[in-house]
Amino acid sequence: MTKTEAVNFFGSQKALAHVLQRSKTTVSGWPDKLPRGVQFEIQVKTDAQLKADLELFNEQAA
Repeated sequence: MTKTEAVNFFGSQKALAHVLQRSKTTVSGWPDKLPRGVQFEIQVKTDAQLKADLELFNEQAA
């Protein structure tokens, strides 16, 4: 998933930061292609309503 998708799901970067127990500054600094661990954390916290995107991982490794 992208940061845009996660922010849209939670309603704001502030709400996303709160759910992940991170600062808004940390969330703001993430690229749109979220780090792998963050994607899986969001997947767990949303009961898989948002899912980690394996295609993004392949792009990041290339």
